[in-house]
Order: sequence, then C-alpha cells, then structure tokens
Amino acid sequence: MDEYKPMDTKQREKCHKAETKSNVSALLKQADYVALTTYTWTSDAHDSYMSLTCLFVDKSCSVNTNVYIVHFD
Repeated sequence: MDEYKPMDTKQREKCHKAETKSNVSALLKQADYVALTTYTWTSDAHDSYMSLTCLFVDKSCSVNTNVYIVHFD
C-alpha cells in the first residue's frame, strides 16, 4: 500500500486554481451579462489582497454571486 503524502502548498494552489477556473467558466457560460467589482487592501502585516465579485443572472433568472480573494506574495 502506498504511503499517504499530503499535497504541498504549490500543488494545492495549482489544483485549486484549475478547479476555480473550470467552475467559473461553467457558470459564466450561463450568463448573457456580468457585473464585476474589485476591492484591494493591504493588511497591517503589509500583505496585499484583492477581492473580485462576479454577479450575474442565469437562464433560470436566479441571481448568482461569486466572491474570490487573491493574496499577492
């Protein structure tokens, strides 16, 4: 039996980015129009962040809101 080895941070981030990209692509295919807003800030520890909010109405007239937060090294 293979020994369990957890993913390192870079592997986990790469996997998460791929999942997020495919999820966002699938959701946006349902939208005719999209509203995007961004907000940036710096923490007290001088870490930079950006949030992206995506809002759209899908084909069933449901409002969808997705928020993504990015941490810049």
